[in-house]
Amino acid sequence: MAFSSPRKEYYHETAQQNYAMKRGAPITVSLDGAPGGGDLLERRRCAALPSVGIVVMTKRPLHFAQWLTYHRQLGIRKFYVHCEDTPELAALLRSPINGGGKKWSDVVEATFVEHTRRDYFLQMDRQATHVAKVVPRAVKAGLDWLLHVDDDELLYAPSGVAALFATLGTFDPQICDAHLQNVEALAPDAYSGGSCFTACSAFLVSTRSFASYTNGKSFGRVSPDLRALGPHHFTRIAGASGTDGGASGTVASSSVASQTTTIPSSLGVVLHYESCSFERWSEKFRDLADRHGRDPAFLDKLPFSFYRESLQVMLHLSLVEEEIARCVEPGDHAAGERGKPCADDRDSAATKCLLQLERRQKKTRKSEDKTTFWLGGAQDDRDDDRPPSAS
Repeated sequence: MAFSSPRKEYYHETAQQNYAMKRGAPITVSLDGAPGGGDLLERRRCAALPSVGIVVMTKRPLHFAQWLTYHRQLGIRKFYVHCEDTPELAALLRSPINGGGKKWSDVVEATFVEHTRRDYFLQMDRQATHVAKVVPRAVKAGLDWLLHVDDDELLYAPSGVAALFATLGTFDPQICDAHLQNVEALAPDAYSGGSCFTACSAFLVSTRSFASYTNGKSFGRVSPDLRALGPHHFTRIAGASGTDGGASGTVASSSVASQTTTIPSSLGVVLHYESCSFERWSEKFRDLADRHGRDPAFLDKLPFSFYRESLQVMLHLSLVEEEIARCVEPGDHAAGERGKPCADDRDSAATKCLLQLERRQKKTRKSEDKTTFWLGGAQDDRDDDRPPSAS
């Protein structure tokens, strides 16, 4: 499907939010060395560790029990989950935490909704509404910070989670948005399924080579007037009561820039597992193609070529499936030669989807900006995909 060249600015306005999506200047995320001198390190030792929660919106997540367990072990106190079209997660939340006495429902506050539709922009409004509804509960729970991430993202603290959380405790009170850079997972060539979180050990750190967003995620300082500013930042809303769950409002008089600080990547990053399995990629872009795929204006607004190409592949596949439905009547089990070309087209389209994803991964690995790090610590570039051996 043809569409015009994407604009440099990707401004979008919804009923609740205005924001621009665009690629920033290419940077390389460095996880080497602890920043600051002895005074800052002493402040971290003296600061009481703040209480941190996570707010997330999810829909048919993969390996959500592992996602919860990982963050719980980091020290996340509360999870606020908006769950769309996945009622089976209720059974998980009724189960014990790692076989202990507590259940997930003791630390996870979940809301369940049905019959939602994946919409690239409007789902950001639903995220913002979810954050606004969570804020009063986070205030009541005594949390200091909320991290807004997705179900395909993990918080990672290269210098230890104590150093990261203690640093949150040193920020000036006017800071409501503590920003983390994201890095992007590389699926191994031999990946054959299972958990992306354990299969992927190398990550791209040059934003030039990312397939998806490059502008990170944030911790928000909990207060009644805290609100989401798009999916990547927090801000304060003037006059917000914090009780009605409204996501709209006016940004407080202090500028957004004065409310934001950047956490050094040697202390914390967000690991983003973008479409690391064919199952995840196929479901996501089939849903988006069904919703947006024939809308050139939408394609123009997407800042990621990987997303546009994936939507084109899914559109092609849907056209093939429509042709199959036309040339093979329901119940025609003996279509013979009449059905064979359609089946061949379907297999060819599915193969094309797989090859496209594989080519993207290989192209990214061979890029000049291939700098990676391995879970467990920063490493130099390697000629193979083997993680460093444990000693």
